[in-house]
Amino acid sequence: MKTKSVLVAAVLGLLPCPLASQDTERVHRERCDDGELLSCNVLGLMYETGAGVTRDLARAVTLYQRACDGGVMVGCTRLQLTRRTGPDVPNVDGFLRIGRIADAETGAPVSDASVELPGVGLRAISDEAGRIELGRLQRGRYRIIAQRAGYRTLEGELPVPWDAEFLFLLHRPAGSEPLGLGRIFGRVTDEGGIDGLSDVEITVMADTPVRTLSNPQGRFALTGLQPNEMKVRFSRLGYAPRTTNVRVEPGKTMEVRVSMSTRPIELEPIVVTVGSAYLDRTGFFRRARTAWGSRFTRHDVELIAPKVASDLLSRVPGVTVGVTSMHGRPATEIVSRRRIDIGDGGSCHLRPYLDGVPMFDWDFDLLRPEDIEGLEVYQGLGAPIEYRNLVDPDGTFPCGVVLIWTRRP
Repeated sequence: MKTKSVLVAAVLGLLPCPLASQDTERVHRERCDDGELLSCNVLGLMYETGAGVTRDLARAVTLYQRACDGGVMVGCTRLQLTRRTGPDVPNVDGFLRIGRIADAETGAPVSDASVELPGVGLRAISDEAGRIELGRLQRGRYRIIAQRAGYRTLEGELPVPWDAEFLFLLHRPAGSEPLGLGRIFGRVTDEGGIDGLSDVEITVMADTPVRTLSNPQGRFALTGLQPNEMKVRFSRLGYAPRTTNVRVEPGKTMEVRVSMSTRPIELEPIVVTVGSAYLDRTGFFRRARTAWGSRFTRHDVELIAPKVASDLLSRVPGVTVGVTSMHGRPATEIVSRRRIDIGDGGSCHLRPYLDGVPMFDWDFDLLRPEDIEGLEVYQGLGAPIEYRNLVDPDGTFPCGVVLIWTRRP
């Protein structure tokens, strides 16, 4: 179902001072004044982006803080994301178009939304913060479409140049139940190997198709899917397309593993399994589609068959596994080769977390490979915000993290 922006006050900042934007600002301001903290959060998002109002970052932070103090977790999330951004740099040429995608009811960032400019064949996917960067566009007006599984599709007109960011507030269909929706998470590899294949277009074939792209590691995710039997197509320029049927279960993550070939040869069947509920709860699948890093599922561990746990880390770009002395005995040390600013500009170690708990003076190879359910490696600024800036006992900062999730009984 598609909803035109001229009919609902959901697309803000696409046209100069739209009346719909003014009405939306007034409604959320009145609700916020009456103590509805979710409206305070949405109003903060409008002031952060300058969509439909005069941009005011300080006021946005105040509104996010009010929502967060009142127990609205999405307000706390937006507060953290706002504080992570750098100084506000004016857009001197006016041709760079950046926007945000958020939930219309809560203001929470919506990741993995597809934003398309069909007139120029451009498509982008929103990141964990709901941010969309369309790059530099030529002067003119563009038809723009935003869609994401579990939300109504929205259309609008995007003017270029224009100073303010654009903002899509996506509405869920009437009567939809987010907790009953399913997800598809997977990885596409090149011709049966273990190397991920990027920029593969994954399409759920339906009356209103849902699309996404695989990331540089070949990972992809489709969230907010109505439980049903559905056909999923994998296509990439220069590769033979593949199609499979996936049964999406309510509230569950289905793992899909696909190999693609540059020529039509016999490949292993596409494998579909029910994803680990434990990894789902830890945020593993969410970070896999939004965060820049390396990761291994239980299936990857079985495929690689490492003799010791650190053999997995030797496959991660920029990581070295060494030996150090710990309490008078040798122990495994995980070091990033990337030059991070730690004072001397040299390499530094990665902090391991075991089931979410930071481990100090701990030998990584004490962990058995058969006990690993999932493994994530993030270096530098790629580390998720909740795992950053933990100071070691000696006062130094690690330059990344290794997240280890063990198998549950």
